Amino acid sequence: QKIKNMSKTMDTNKDRDCAFLARAALFPSRLHRDKTHDLELPALQALGKIRDVVMAKYPNAALSSVFPKHVLVVRSVTANYGELQWNGQPDLKGASFDVLPNIFSVCCSDCDALNIPSELNAFTRIVGEKSGQTGVKKEIVLCTDRLMKSDYSPEKSLDMSSLPRRSFQAVEEALAHEVTKIRDQFKFDCKDNTDDPSSTCRGLALAEIRAAAAAECYYSKEGKSVRRGSGLPRGFSLLPASVQRSILHRCINTVAMKSTERKFGNGEGSKCVAEVFDSVINPYDGKQE
Repeated sequence: QKIKNMSKTMDTNKDRDCAFLARAALFPSRLHRDKTHDLELPALQALGKIRDVVMAKYPNAALSSVFPKHVLVVRSVTANYGELQWNGQPDLKGASFDVLPNIFSVCCSDCDALNIPSELNAFTRIVGEKSGQTGVKKEIVLCTDRLMKSDYSPEKSLDMSSLPRRSFQAVEEALAHEVTKIRDQFKFDCKDNTDDPSSTCRGLALAEIRAAAAAECYYSKEGKSVRRGSGLPRGFSLLPASVQRSILHRCINTVAMKSTERKFGNGEGSKCVAEVFDSVINPYDGKQE
């Protein structure tokens, strides 16, 4: 959902802490000796994908054009994370920070105060005019009042070594969903896609399927490390592969239909998702094509 010209509420300490978690998800500050980062999970992976699209579109652009200020970046020799090595975090300005210059930023706000529908925990709004071929600048708004869980305490100072786990995962998942949709919109704005996610049912269905797979229905297992989205059940990693595929498809389909139906109605929204589902999701392994 894209919302334009919406007034912003006054930032609170809770909003600023929410932004701290969001920045930690997109810009883990610690760089290991092997040039990898902590927390390379849904939101960071989603950001890496849109950054790759931007760099492929503008191959001669400076590296600084795809990173905000105060993030140091160089070309990687070993290419452990894409083709870049980077370190650092952008400055927080109240409860907001820049992510991809001229493309999108992130902020946290009380969504009840903004009269945002209760079923949303994040949304994307337009905050700038059209800039060259990259479309209009957007801002992901994370709903502080819906994402900060009971493990968050306003009396405790946040630091990178002790993040409230449930709150962090909720923020990270919301980011992964919205960043993935911004990628689809960017590709349309650059004329790489023919279906507009902001105005066509087919375009929105495609974007929501990818977003669901990247967020609520995300699944990763490396050794003993397992990460699953909130739409997948406990014990998912222990199930047979065939059962996992079935549950994963059902999760992606359900999340995408709810989001698409919200804008285009039950009949039209579910029809659009059904028509494009197999073109996005590999029916054999449940992953995005």
